[in-house]
Amino acid sequence: MTKVRTIIMSCVLVLIATFMMGTMYVFSNVTYSYTGSDVATKSDFVELKNLKVINGVDSSRVDGPHIIDDNVKVDIDLEPYETFTFKYDVVNKTGFDYELKKVLINCLNDENVNDYLSVSMTYENDKPINENDLLPDGTQRTIYVNIKYNKNAVDVQNFILYFDLMFNLK
Repeated sequence: MTKVRTIIMSCVLVLIATFMMGTMYVFSNVTYSYTGSDVATKSDFVELKNLKVINGVDSSRVDGPHIIDDNVKVDIDLEPYETFTFKYDVVNKTGFDYELKKVLINCLNDENVNDYLSVSMTYENDKPINENDLLPDGTQRTIYVNIKYNKNAVDVQNFILYFDLMFNLK
C-alpha cells in the first residue's frame, strides 16, 4: 500500500507543478500596457509618435519634447508669461479598443509648480482630454500640450515635465 500511495502522491505533485508552470507561462506573456517611441516599431501596442513643436522657445532653453517609454518628457526654462506648445499622435493599431484611464502630468523638480505654471492637454478639435475617452482600434488622435508660465512669475524657471496617458483594454 505504501508503494501505491507514493506513486499517487508523485503523480499529484507532478500535476500541480505542471499546472503552476502553465499558469505562470500564460500570465507572463500577457501585456495590457502600451509603449511609445520616437519611431513606431511595434503594431501590438498603442504608439506615441510624430512629436512636433508648434510654439517654441530658444533651443538652448529646452530639451525635448522626447518620447521616453510611454511618456512624453520636456525639460524647459521658461520666462514669465512665455508659452511652449507641442503636439504628438496617439495611434492604436492593436486589434483592441482602449480606454484612457488616467492623465498624469508630473513636474519632477518643483512641488509648487501649480502656483505659476498652467498646462492644458486637448485633442485636435480643442476638446479636453478626459478619463474614459475611447481610443478604438485603427484610430489616431493628435494631442496638443500647451505650457504657460504665468502666475506669480518673477524669473526664468526650469521645469522638468512628464506627460503620461495610461490606457486599459476596453
